[in-house]
Amino acid sequence: MKTAITLLGIAGFAGFLVWFALQGGSASCEVCMESGGRVHCSTVAAPTVEEAEMRGRLTACGVIAGAMDAELACQRGPARSVRCEP
Repeated sequence: MKTAITLLGIAGFAGFLVWFALQGGSASCEVCMESGGRVHCSTVAAPTVEEAEMRGRLTACGVIAGAMDAELACQRGPARSVRCEP
């Protein structure tokens, strides 16, 4: 009986953590960047839309830029497209 109650408590706590993570106000963005004729889209989740968009830019540019100066130029340039969901 004690084992069943303990397992039920653990399952309830795990369920709460999953629910809390999903309800935590996280946002996700798909950001498409272009650099050197290459295009890459990255989908990133973060606590805010602004942070998700920034992380998406960094990730997309990191994939398509060959050198650090090209990556920085890519990050400063306009996004080809941005779609965010709060």
